[in-house]
Amino acid sequence: MNILVLKPGVRSIDWSLTGDGTRHTRAGQMDAAHIDRNLQALRGALADAPPETIAVRVNHGGTKFRGPAIADASSLAALTELVPEAPLHLPVVLSLLESGSRVFQNVPTILFFETAFFSRLPRRESAYGIDSDLAQSLGLRRQGYHGIYHEAASAHAIRQLGIPPRRARVLSICLEPHPEIAAVLGNRPVTCTSGATPLEGLPGHTSCGELDPNIVLTLARKLGWGPEQINTALTQRSGLLGLAGCPVMLDDLFAAEAADLAPARAVLENRILSACGAGMAAMGGVDTLVFSGRFHTAAKALGPWLSTRLTFRGGNERHPPRWIGFEEPLDRVIAERAQIVLLESATA
Repeated sequence: MNILVLKPGVRSIDWSLTGDGTRHTRAGQMDAAHIDRNLQALRGALADAPPETIAVRVNHGGTKFRGPAIADASSLAALTELVPEAPLHLPVVLSLLESGSRVFQNVPTILFFETAFFSRLPRRESAYGIDSDLAQSLGLRRQGYHGIYHEAASAHAIRQLGIPPRRARVLSICLEPHPEIAAVLGNRPVTCTSGATPLEGLPGHTSCGELDPNIVLTLARKLGWGPEQINTALTQRSGLLGLAGCPVMLDDLFAAEAADLAPARAVLENRILSACGAGMAAMGGVDTLVFSGRFHTAAKALGPWLSTRLTFRGGNERHPPRWIGFEEPLDRVIAERAQIVLLESATA
């Protein structure tokens, strides 16, 4: 089966076509500013291997979507209601779905939500210490934004453990430009470093990560900055870029020869270690660490470093937990899940 995976961002849309028994037969990127025209061109380019199913990665689904959903009138209406919670990403997704239904007529489209895996976070982890009515009306809760990776990687790790899945304690470390850590007990997340937006949590390539809210007020009061200036500073000029003073990616940060990046590396290592400690406390120990994401190769340095510092496994055992890598690219993970969804719907 040919599955077209679409991963819309704010400015561009990544696509890949996966066929039976292959990895990525084709892949590319299109401008999000001219979706209809670019989809028409893509349909022509794939004329010799037209997609039989389209799978779309959606950044935000709130609590409305707790799993994959077929793109239909009901799901599109629900997505439209969520636009105020993700005003940059969801309008692009909605435009993509509208154009896709015209360009690829009669091709089923399945939506996969990064937040769905975290819709089951316990309230003690998802809730903020603010007025509950205000939080509910604005959708302010801890979400998690790499749920597709976390779910697939933790399931892979549990299969490797060889113990009953419901007892497995996994620290899932997703090494993306916005890195994220989740503690997964059985098949359910119990902690997550990201928050109401991906800005919270660990420092990213250009994003600040966890921040005292008063810093935002200080920037506004003392520098006279408005919302756009503050947003630019925290999302585009912070994180590893701000710490190192130059652009740096995760795999470069953990390279053995990167001595000049040691101060930035120490900050990120400390944040990761703290998040792992919180996850261990929530699960009562840890059985394995699993690394995923496009920079999963950084696990070669980060895995041994972390495992020697996380020696508690619960009970009387005190030895380093194992760590493994999950090397599947995101579009392949989505394509495989799409096949499962189609199979389940056909047999329902």
